[in-house]
Amino acid sequence: KAKLWDRLACPGWVREYEYTKDLDHKNIIKFYRRPFIYDRALFSIMEDGGKSLYKMYSNVQKVPLAQLGRILHQISCAINYIHHKNILIVIHGDIRTPNVTSLNN
Repeated sequence: KAKLWDRLACPGWVREYEYTKDLDHKNIIKFYRRPFIYDRALFSIMEDGGKSLYKMYSNVQKVPLAQLGRILHQISCAINYIHHKNILIVIHGDIRTPNVTSLNN
């Protein structure tokens, strides 16, 4: 039986879920339910984000400038949206290539 996530066990995950669960932006992955523990493992059910930028570009010497511009524009739009929602506390630490995903290769 799944146990609902205890806020004291890992407040960062719960805080991130609480702040982001109601966001509605095309460049932000949606959470479908609160993180929970099952058989001593943490589960978080969210939208499929595709392939991470880290995996897509780890073997690439140079990313084409036009493609890099599109990626940075989409990230900037998502950050701007979150800032306008006054959610500043949870996002900046998560902006790194393993956490930025692409649905289109």
